[in-house]
Amino acid sequence: MAANLGIRQCWLVMNETTQISMRPMTHPHLPRGAGRLEYPVGRVTVTRVSWGGSPECGKERPALIIGARGDRLWIRPIYTNDYKAGRWRSVVIDDWKRAGLKRQCYVSVDVLEVRRHQCGPVGNKLSVHDWNRVCRGEVHD
Repeated sequence: MAANLGIRQCWLVMNETTQISMRPMTHPHLPRGAGRLEYPVGRVTVTRVSWGGSPECGKERPALIIGARGDRLWIRPIYTNDYKAGRWRSVVIDDWKRAGLKRQCYVSVDVLEVRRHQCGPVGNKLSVHDWNRVCRGEVHD
């Protein structure tokens, strides 16, 4: 039995022992078919993130894969400083060690489309807690 709580696609599920568990949500605002919760969605990778108009301006940084279809990935860059990630609109990763990160980080509000070959190996998966917070767009203080 599932109950829709009216919070986008967040569902609480009752199992046979009446324990409540949280299912991962899908990320909103992606092209049709790109937001399925299949490998590698919800995992951290490394890719080059550019800034400014020049391809020379940029650096390799971790990114959260929020969508995948064919050879395309939709990612949200991960920063160690919230001011680069979008200040209060960014989402702090609470379980950063589980995600394979070296310190507490922030998931940017920016969504970028990249090709799979532009990304490094796919790493650890975000916890359901952190993934659902990113999908809901929770913000930090």
